[in-house]
Amino acid sequence: MRPAALSVLCVIAFVFALTNPCLASDLSSFDLSDLDVDGRVTSEYRSRWSDDNDDHDLFTTLYLNLDQKEEGALSATALATFNWDIGGTETRRSPFFDIYDSYDHDFQGRLYLLYLDMDDVLLESSRLRLGRQYVFSTDVIRFDGVKYEKKVMNDLEFYVFGGTRTSFYSKLHDEGYVAGSGLQYYPTKWTKLGVDYARSDDDLANDSVSLSLTQRISPMLQISARSRFLDEDIRDVRVRTRVDIQKIDLSAVVTYFRQGHTLRQFANEFSNYFRVQGDYRPFEQYGIVLYKGLGENYTLAAGGERREVLDPSDIGALNREFERYLASIGGTKLFNAPLSVSRWAGTGGSDSSLLKSSQSLCNKQACSQA
Repeated sequence: MRPAALSVLCVIAFVFALTNPCLASDLSSFDLSDLDVDGRVTSEYRSRWSDDNDDHDLFTTLYLNLDQKEEGALSATALATFNWDIGGTETRRSPFFDIYDSYDHDFQGRLYLLYLDMDDVLLESSRLRLGRQYVFSTDVIRFDGVKYEKKVMNDLEFYVFGGTRTSFYSKLHDEGYVAGSGLQYYPTKWTKLGVDYARSDDDLANDSVSLSLTQRISPMLQISARSRFLDEDIRDVRVRTRVDIQKIDLSAVVTYFRQGHTLRQFANEFSNYFRVQGDYRPFEQYGIVLYKGLGENYTLAAGGERREVLDPSDIGALNREFERYLASIGGTKLFNAPLSVSRWAGTGGSDSSLLKSSQSLCNKQACSQA
């Protein structure tokens, strides 16, 4: 994280807000009662064990959003996470060794989001975002910078962004910059086409392009596909199918993913099982998850996924094969502590038992009605 860069962005946003005639007028009559406050605290306890190893972690997420009620006003968002490695540091030979075990302390904190949104800046139906943020471009790209998005017509949208990259798992991006743009086109109400481009300027400089298609076949069936290119080579392909049967409150999601070639110095930030740094070898992964509503208050989910390394000689500490099976029950009104149980069968052990609880902060209006 670069505090100086983030501080400069915050100052620019503040000065812009004060010097913009429309926004300055809003700020001059600003009152705390004009704010909608939304926030939540989510905690997840994870216990994992195998025949010879065990690991225990507590993950906490803090989210806060401040929004003026008037249309076209300002809003601010913050998101931070904290990880406490209760079981202590794992050795590299442990099947539960992950990126958090490479740090000197058992407690880690990270600032994921801290940005200011301003609507209808320069043009109508637009939004300017300043601060620490991310974009769903060719990847999920997190950066300190600026993003501008505009709805050109009912069926066409575009965005541009640029700034300094942020990474919590690698120093390779500390001095790097990233910029990109994208288009979303809706030729019909059931079809969406997307083109995204990103250019990074750091030790891993590259050009990345993503082509995507989302097609709803019927009210019950939707298919999406995406192909990504890295420096003119095909990087990976993903296909996702979703089926919704509303009469019996049942949904099914089937996914397939294939990575075609090795990604070097790749940090995977999205998997509790594969938080790794190093070469990510070609693999394919597929899975299915079923969701069943149980009345108005509960939802049951069950499914499984399988990951296979394309070349068996690539299997190692950072490139594993696995099978995962999971079941989860959660509530919407009466029960707000969803319980999930999963089992991993792979190279080195199994991972089971997740307990999650969350508590939401109500906004002023909701609190007054409670």
